[in-house]
This record gives sequence, structure tokens and C-alpha cells, in this order.
Amino acid sequence: IGAEASPVFNPGTPVSLTPATGEATPGEAISLSGPEAVNAISYQWYKNDVAISGATRRTLELPAVTADQTGSYSLMALNAAGQTRSAARFLNVRSPLPAVVTTGPVMNVTGSTALASGTVSSDGGAAITSRGVVFSPVAQSTLLTGTPVSVTPGTGTFAAPLSPLQGKTTYYVRAFATTTAGTTYGSQVVFTTSESIPVVVTGAAVAGATFDTFIVNGEVTNDGGTPVTRRGIVYGPTTTPTLGAAMDAPATGAGTGAFSSALTGLAPDTNYYARAYATSTLGTAYGADITFKTAPLPPVGFALIPAGAFQMGDALDGLADAPVRTVNISAFYMSKTEVNKADWDQVRTWGLSRGYTDLAIGGGKASNHPVQTVSWWDVIKWCWDWYGSSYVGGTDPKGPASGAYRVARGSSWFNDASFGRVANRSWDFPLSWDYDGGFRPARGL
Repeated sequence: IGAEASPVFNPGTPVSLTPATGEATPGEAISLSGPEAVNAISYQWYKNDVAISGATRRTLELPAVTADQTGSYSLMALNAAGQTRSAARFLNVRSPLPAVVTTGPVMNVTGSTALASGTVSSDGGAAITSRGVVFSPVAQSTLLTGTPVSVTPGTGTFAAPLSPLQGKTTYYVRAFATTTAGTTYGSQVVFTTSESIPVVVTGAAVAGATFDTFIVNGEVTNDGGTPVTRRGIVYGPTTTPTLGAAMDAPATGAGTGAFSSALTGLAPDTNYYARAYATSTLGTAYGADITFKTAPLPPVGFALIPAGAFQMGDALDGLADAPVRTVNISAFYMSKTEVNKADWDQVRTWGLSRGYTDLAIGGGKASNHPVQTVSWWDVIKWCWDWYGSSYVGGTDPKGPASGAYRVARGSSWFNDASFGRVANRSWDFPLSWDYDGGFRPARGL
């Protein structure tokens, strides 16, 4: 029995290459196919006489070639008796050329906007990763020094809207395109914006409307090329209020920038619409509407506590019972004074006539003095939180869901000065009462 023969390639059969020219650009998909060898058991691809790891089939796929894959490729056939290598094929991965970019005309120029254009007529042999225009009041601006406006990548003509622009200002604009070869810019086009009315923005509604006051923010972002002589807030009970046809708050100065205006003398429990405005010699511009509602009038004897944030607690005297927390609260009403004995008698009489037979009589030094010797259960409306050893911040925070004690605030004639702090927070049993404890009701809007 004769020995196994070494593999043999058909004479003169080289490696075939797709595309057949052997020339490729970065990112292109390339396929190399080797000739079949008689008696071959396995194959191995080589580049520049170095084996390519994992390339053990007759076909070698290069899905996205790069410049470092330029070289001479050959296929080796192997069996137990020996090996043989095919003729080599050279692959040249060209470095891409810069893209060819032209800046087009700038059209539809106003005091704050314009429409630029450009054309990418060649990608230079590599994919366009970004394109658009860059503009600036300074000549020869780049992506690093100007304001870029990007559009969908690719070749061809495109349009790019420019905004916001400053009125009566000269701008320089250039089209650009970026590939692996770098960023290419078109020639520079110069245009000048016209004068126009200002650009103004109404700020978001500010929390904390009282029954007669509300604060609205605004900003003049662009004067349109002509100085802003007046700016402020106009408001009324109907949409899109305008100067002369609605109410306006006192003007808040002139020029560009942010401002804030307090609307006063409002009707309680009423919906209002407000928007910022800015006036120049060319006219008045308005921001978008916002809407808000004033709070109802406080009940007799109550004060409105507006919504907002505050620091609860203190760190002024070294005590650890009231660590500072940031708290956001919704608006509510609170009694200006503690409930007096005469008011308690009136409420208790009303309650007794409706089946509340366990209400305490309560004590008081006089009818107009605070009522005392009433328990938490007697005055259960107006604080519901259980007492916890620590308290939390956040928005409208609540105490623990259960517990043994209820929260007490403030101090009395019985306590020393440390209890007189605004931040003082203590506790008592719900059924407890004493001569040094009264209460002050609160209610939501």
C-alpha cells in the first residue's frame, strides 16, 4: 500500500478576490477564495507569510477592511503527508481621500433665523459620519469654535436651519463633512441678519400663588438687533393677553436677560393667563402663555402659608433633636392664634348635639385665652402624624404610619427657653392633656 500523497493545487490557479481589482477602501467588504487542493484535509490562510488566526476555510471574509489589512494573501492546504501553498494575491486598502464639500447660499434671512445649505459631492472613499454647517460671528469658524448644525449623514445637497441669530449681525457659515480621513469644510459664505422684534420666553409657572399675588419669570433671549426698551409680564383672565387689552405688571427694566415680576391685586380663587413681553422700536414680542390659579381667601382667623421650600429644624444651639431638612410643602391655611376657650365651647356644644359625647370640657384662664386640658383625640382634626425619633424632608412629608405618641410643636409658660425655638418638636400620648397644652388648627386649600 503506497503512502498518502501531499495535497496539490491545480497549477496556475491563484487566490480569487472580490472585487477583482484588488483595490479596496476602508470599510468595504472583501472576500478571498482559494483554489481547491487535491488530497487536502484542512486549510490555513496567510497574510504576508504569517498565519491568520482562525482563518481555516477556503474562503476568507473581511467584512470591513482597514488600511492595516493591506498585504499579500495566500492559502495553504494540509494533510498528514505534507502541505502546499497557493499563489499569493495582493490586497491594497487605500487610505480615503477627504470629502469634497461646497457651501451653498444662505436664504430666508430674518432678524433671528436663516436657512443655510451645502453639498457633499464626494465622500473620498469612506463613509460620511457627520455633515452640516457651522456658523459664527467670527470668520473661518470650525466645529470647535463655531455653532454646528448637523443634518443626516451622507452625500448630496442639504439644508440646515440657523437659529437663534442676533438681529443686525454679520455671520460667517461653512458647510462641513466628516469621514475617517478627517473633517472637510466648504468655502465661507457671509450674510447679515435684519432688524426684528425681540425674542422672549415666558418661564414656567412659579409655585406658591397666594390669593392675591403670583410671581412669573421671563427672559429676553434676543433683542432682534434693536435695543429692548421695556420688558415685563402681561396677564388676564383670558388667553393670550396683550398690552393695552389686559393687565400688566410694572415693567422690569430693559435689555436682554432673565427677569421676574410679581403680579399683585389678583382676585382670589381665579384662573389667570400670563406671558412675558419685550418691546423695541420695531414692535412687541410675547412668550407663550402659562396659566395659574390663585388661592381662595383664607377663612376668618386663618393665614395662608404659601407653597414652597424651607429648611425645617436648626443647628444653632447644639441640640440634636431637630436636624435640618429641606421640606417642600403645598399651600395650606393655619390659624393665626391658638383656639381659645370660647371657640372650643362653641365647637364642643355643636359636637355634643351630634353624638360626640366624650369631648373634654377643656379649661382656660378666660374665654379669650387658649383652651387647654384637651387631648389629641379631642382635637384630632387640623395634626395626624405619629411621633418618630427622626423626621424626613421631601415634599409634604408625613410621620410614621403607627406609633405610641403624637407630635407636639412649640412651647408654653411651663417650659424653659429651649422649647421656645421654632424648630422645637416634642411628643405626648394621644389621650394626654395638661394645663400647658393648647392647639392651633390648619387646613388645606
